[in-house]
Amino acid sequence: MPDASLHRQNVSVAAQIAAQTDLNLRVARIGIEVLAAPPGLVVSPSIPTLLEIFLHNWAQTSEISTSWRTSVNAAQSSVAEERRGLLSKPQRTIDIRWTPVVPGELDQIVPHLKRLADEQLAVPVNPDQSPLTVSIGGSPSQTISIDTTDRRFYDGGLVAIVEIDGQGHATGAFHLRTVLTVSSTFIVVDTGVQDIVAGLWLVFPLFTTEILLEPSIAYLTNHVAEVSLTLKEVFGPNSLPPLESGLPASFAIFKNLPVWDFEPDWGTAVPVRFKREGIKYRSGRSEIVETRGTRARYGLDYRLRFDGRADAFRFMRFFDSRMGRLQGFWQVDQEDIWTIASQSNGDTEVNITALGSFPLFEAELDETEPGHLGIVMLDGTVHIEEVTGIDDETATWEVTLANAIPSLDLTQVRRVARARRVRFLKDSVTEVWSTTEICEVNVQTIELLEEKEVTL
Repeated sequence: MPDASLHRQNVSVAAQIAAQTDLNLRVARIGIEVLAAPPGLVVSPSIPTLLEIFLHNWAQTSEISTSWRTSVNAAQSSVAEERRGLLSKPQRTIDIRWTPVVPGELDQIVPHLKRLADEQLAVPVNPDQSPLTVSIGGSPSQTISIDTTDRRFYDGGLVAIVEIDGQGHATGAFHLRTVLTVSSTFIVVDTGVQDIVAGLWLVFPLFTTEILLEPSIAYLTNHVAEVSLTLKEVFGPNSLPPLESGLPASFAIFKNLPVWDFEPDWGTAVPVRFKREGIKYRSGRSEIVETRGTRARYGLDYRLRFDGRADAFRFMRFFDSRMGRLQGFWQVDQEDIWTIASQSNGDTEVNITALGSFPLFEAELDETEPGHLGIVMLDGTVHIEEVTGIDDETATWEVTLANAIPSLDLTQVRRVARARRVRFLKDSVTEVWSTTEICEVNVQTIELLEEKEVTL
């Protein structure tokens, strides 16, 4: 929605400021107490929110990064990994980009940037905004009717209830509240609100972010400037919990690990990496290479585009359930080379059309650890089974599986390839939202060798 020059109304707010004697820093307490505010008066929070100045107008993307922290130690010879999670919940980072173009906006942004060097900031999570669905009249109500599905509203979190006009411009009126309860169709807040009209008020979840030691603004002319802020969520008991814990819902499970079923959008290439662990060093005139592990590790780079927030949040729940690099999952290779010639329901044999070299095919599915065959269907269903035998039948290669798979409509098979245990290569992922519905993420995965559960 377009930017608007917002104003703040004078209200009586009691805010408690914690002073640190050794450091000249002032941190605004998030909780605020409104003292007998007249009905309909807009509450101006003690913690800066930037809602006094602008709302995101989608001229630029909105970016949210989710970061876990994992300690990974690999064995020198086998490259088997010991991974330990160091966080019980992820930490979020929000990037704000804004170009104020009128003097009134610049007059307001500069004092607020100065405040950021002393105080925490409550940042609206713009992609998760939700319009008010039921109006509230003259009697204050703590129940705010909104759609909270696939949005980061949570118990104990802050929300901003923001007024907009008929053209979608912010009016400058807003309320700051703490969430007590979250339902799929409403939230309950700590203090009631009144005189808010459905369709003319938006509700935003807020992240409380750390003090920014060096906020800055870049002047392009004396009237036009660019503001770019990278703000990290305050980590603590009131920070946003993971979107999913344990095995993620709505995903197939194989050998106690979820099965990745996301497909690239093919708007860009999908790089495949074969990473051999080892070291390279010089000794005299020679260059020495020492390899580790039994073979190279297979890695994929994905760019995923989601045209609906339900799909985007399904991915984020999957990522949080894996806690970044900590937990593994199953993934089917992207090569679309093999073709199923025949397969019967209840039968453990799958016949692959012979193509190329049988010894290479056999080696691919029968390496140092048990191989696994993956079958990806056009509807997104993924079948994975362990391979127990491979036979050359001349015209076809017969693959024997540990367990039978359901009868398949071979016209609906997207690809057949090897399935591997993998993990995310990095502990963080960045959501790039173009609108409240369109999101892109870039992720990388790396294969796990000799992965097994160990009880300590």
